[in-house]
Amino acid sequence: MSEEIKRAQLNFEELIQLKWIIGGILALVSIWSLFFLDLNSDALLIITYVIIIGAVIFPSIPCKIPDIAWKIITPVLIIFICFDFIFSRPDIISPLVRMILLITLIRSLQFRKRREDLQLILLCLFMVIVSGVLTLSLSFAIQITVFMVCAMAYLFIINLTAYSDRNVEPSKSIWINFKWGWFLSRIWKVFNVKVIGFATTLFLGVMIFSSIIFFIMPRFQLNQAIPFLNLANQKTLSGFSENVKFGDVVDIILDNSVALRVDVPKNTKLPKIPYWRMIVLDEYRNGSFQMSPSAKTKNSVFSDISFPYQNEEKHSLNNADAKWTFYLEGGISRYLPSIGPYEKIRFQTKQDLEFNYYLQLLSVKNISNNVLFYQTTNMQPASKLFATFEERSLKMMAPIFIDITKKIKPGVIKYPQTTLVLPDGDENTATLKRIVSEISNGEKLPIIEFCSRTIEYLEKNHTYSLKSSKPTGSTDILVRWLDSKNSGHCELFAGGFSLIARYAGYPTRLVAGYKGGNWNGFENYYMIRNSNAHAWCEIYDDGIWYRVDPTPGSSNFSGLENVMAHTNNIVSDKTWRAYLDSLKILWYRRIVNFDEEQQTELAGNLKKKSATYIALIKEKIQAKIDQLKLWIKSPWGNQKIISTLYNAMIMSIGTILIILLLKIFRKIISKESIHPIRKKAGKFIQQIRSRKPEISDAFLNKQTKFNSTVSVQDLEEWLNIYKNLLNLRFGNSTNWPDSKVVFRSAKILIGKRN
Repeated sequence: MSEEIKRAQLNFEELIQLKWIIGGILALVSIWSLFFLDLNSDALLIITYVIIIGAVIFPSIPCKIPDIAWKIITPVLIIFICFDFIFSRPDIISPLVRMILLITLIRSLQFRKRREDLQLILLCLFMVIVSGVLTLSLSFAIQITVFMVCAMAYLFIINLTAYSDRNVEPSKSIWINFKWGWFLSRIWKVFNVKVIGFATTLFLGVMIFSSIIFFIMPRFQLNQAIPFLNLANQKTLSGFSENVKFGDVVDIILDNSVALRVDVPKNTKLPKIPYWRMIVLDEYRNGSFQMSPSAKTKNSVFSDISFPYQNEEKHSLNNADAKWTFYLEGGISRYLPSIGPYEKIRFQTKQDLEFNYYLQLLSVKNISNNVLFYQTTNMQPASKLFATFEERSLKMMAPIFIDITKKIKPGVIKYPQTTLVLPDGDENTATLKRIVSEISNGEKLPIIEFCSRTIEYLEKNHTYSLKSSKPTGSTDILVRWLDSKNSGHCELFAGGFSLIARYAGYPTRLVAGYKGGNWNGFENYYMIRNSNAHAWCEIYDDGIWYRVDPTPGSSNFSGLENVMAHTNNIVSDKTWRAYLDSLKILWYRRIVNFDEEQQTELAGNLKKKSATYIALIKEKIQAKIDQLKLWIKSPWGNQKIISTLYNAMIMSIGTILIILLLKIFRKIISKESIHPIRKKAGKFIQQIRSRKPEISDAFLNKQTKFNSTVSVQDLEEWLNIYKNLLNLRFGNSTNWPDSKVVFRSAKILIGKRN
């Protein structure tokens, strides 16, 4: 008979109840991951989540659903899914996920057999994986970890119930009388530290093995291998679209979430305040700037990774083949931010690219729902761009006054003429003429002096504020603002500067993007938040587009200010928010963006470090051996002999003490693991075996007579006590006799026959 303790165990009905609860929790974890997707099904997600929570907390509720409802729901569900796929075309993912969600809801409300349990695991796994692939979010690491814990526990319970003695599912009565207090008390009684330790070890083993597989497996892109998972999103932040209305950029500024992260090459010089250029808007119409259709005609589709930027000062590039890695969050824009020209660009997956030769803009075909990774080579921070051949004709053009409230016929005004268009009307013209005269005193100023005076004029007459009121009137809204003393935000300052500059004869276009950012002090990269959204201008003169920022406090003109600083001299952000964001960049770098190049680099680093450590260990071992040889060869005097004997004695005593402590510890552990009643029964059994060995022999051989002075009556008494003691020592606690009576009888019997 085994001497291990047989603890209390859950019966079959209790295992079924535990399986039901874990299955519900697994479904909740999986549905939680869908909240990070843009499925336009928030109401369905919330309703499903609430229903499953109710079914887990109150498992008696599903018992009240009539059987006919389950028969009706199947055809209704099929009809709904078919119509959902038809009306959602060409989108496949959204109706597919909704179908899985509804099937999961049904499986979560049904009392499942083994087949339905396995189906539930597959449905939940599909939801978690799809969510992780589409969002690439750090939360996916948490979700998949929690999912693995729940799934392993769920499979374990499924196997226990499958190999139970009962082959039929229990009736609904076990749910009608279900009590959480009673159920939790039963779980507490069967709680076993060894089982939890084994499960934890198994889970950690799976995690370690999975990590090793991840690092050594050949690289491939899941989005590229399964094209339909590469979703397109037509939504974008309005401030970074091809039409910017006044107030759009302000709406972005109010959002403090991180929009862009940039890994900058080491020892790279950056502008003190970098401008991340995204979208250029040349046409002004109805109080808003937009990209003109004629400017879009220079959008060229490229399959190569090299682009014909009008690069300036190529010889001043920071490093040869210096790589900048950008992590653009999903839903920001299809236009890619940069701080200057670059030579090559590389994406994680195949992209359809458009490069605008006029505006020097690069964009992808569709806005990504998840993080867009791209890497540029030899990017050069620049505050000015060389004009194209077509743009050099601007020096011979004059301002163009048109009624911008009406639609211009195609082909009448083309780029780059659109950078000189102004609102027509006597009042508009008179206001702009007065402002320009006040700035220039009727002179044609050099570009630097004109920009400085105009910025000074705007700062003198308007203060900066995110909340701006626009004056009423019949004239152009931007002209009315220039003619007032109202405060304004960056869009109004940039738009106002554009109209003033155009009237003065300087072609100007508005630019939207991000200004500045924070240097993450934990992982050393640039964090650009939506609150860094900004609008500024580009003004043309003598074949060059100069950046000018007329917003108060900026005083930034590319010809006046372009302070450069090494990245290690930038003030670092080491707040708790920066630390949390650094975890995301680690996720993007080491997991999501882990490609063949990084795999080779990691293998090389591991090999190099392993060789270094092995060489260091060998060196230390050899040094100890040489030291020992030198010590042995040195002269042996009385002091050396006594010291050697003393050290040997100390080591021997220490070894003996360690062995004794281990034995004592093992004895204590073994004693503590035995129930007090079992230990006491064991002591009485040992006394009987030592004093009356014939009793144990008789019990084992089932004898009723043997050569002894013990009478037949006493023998039966001995055997009965011995049997009860064995039951207390090794038997099931549910079948124990009264331990006090047995111990009292054994004590009396042993004392009487001693």
